[in-house]
Amino acid sequence: MTITQFPHGVLPAMITPLNADKSIDWNGVDRLTDWYIEAGVAGLFAVGQSSEMFALSDDERLQLAKRVVDRTDGRVPVTASGTFVSSIEQQADFIKKIADIGVQVVVVLASEMAQSDEDDDIWQKNVEKLLSLTDNIPLALYECPEPYHRLISPDLVHWAAQTGRFYLLKETSRSIEQVLAKIRAAEGTP
Repeated sequence: MTITQFPHGVLPAMITPLNADKSIDWNGVDRLTDWYIEAGVAGLFAVGQSSEMFALSDDERLQLAKRVVDRTDGRVPVTASGTFVSSIEQQADFIKKIADIGVQVVVVLASEMAQSDEDDDIWQKNVEKLLSLTDNIPLALYECPEPYHRLISPDLVHWAAQTGRFYLLKETSRSIEQVLAKIRAAEGTP
């Protein structure tokens, strides 16, 4: 799978409708997917923190992403998280599984690429290993606040953007200066 550019515009982080027993409400997922598309979104972020990704099993994460991909029927691209607490090799295997169901860009959680007490060099080394194990699957970065909030420095954004593998950054610093610095760091890249 290769892409040259991800569309510009709103890519909402979807919620996951649940039944009273906490199982996924698949009809609700379909209705929500259609509602977003009818509202004119550029794409969908199907498996993220807002969609209860940490409360779902790997099978449920895959099923949810597949349901959204199938429901969009190519109308908009879909992103979904693909790295959860495990080894880099296991994360790479899950990234491949989620890409195989049709997700156009797989999201790498920044906080899952190094422990909270590990520095940026370790983080970059782990991401480099992940890149080497995931072929050319298009990726995104997400500064997810869970399990801990790891912000990606503008220097690391520059490095990641220069790899040509990352197409999105879900930035969560709440700092306009940091947002602008990261935008500048990624200029001229996909």
